[in-house]
Amino acid sequence: MTDPHPRRRVLFVEDEPALRFSYERYFRNRYELAFAASGAEAMTQLGAATPDVLVLDMRLPDTDGVDLLRRVRETHPALPVFITTAYVSMEPRLRVLDLAFDGMGTSSVQIKAGKLIPLAITSATRNPVLPNVPTMAEAGLPGYEVRTWY
Repeated sequence: MTDPHPRRRVLFVEDEPALRFSYERYFRNRYELAFAASGAEAMTQLGAATPDVLVLDMRLPDTDGVDLLRRVRETHPALPVFITTAYVSMEPRLRVLDLAFDGMGTSSVQIKAGKLIPLAITSATRNPVLPNVPTMAEAGLPGYEVRTWY
């Protein structure tokens, strides 16, 4: 019998074991999970089965997340991608703007713990959840605003 509500498959590309463990604990009851610890492993898994969503870390041991995202877009142009990063610099973030992706998120828990440092948000006003994070204009990029990532 076919499940009328199959669970969506999420592929997490993350090399940090602690984050993989956290993702698994938080999402295992809601989604079918797959994990890749490197870009090569991610491309192998994408070749075997396409997930419904890809969660991509920007820092991987064998490749830059931007380069991996480019390769993913070549083979899976419509795959929704959510980017996570602990980069402090804006440069890698700005390099992905010409690539289609659906979100660049950070965990407020990790931000509040000081493990991630958000540089700016892309809306015109500060986010009430993280009121100390400046807007892009306040961070030195006036006129830059994105409400939804595509």
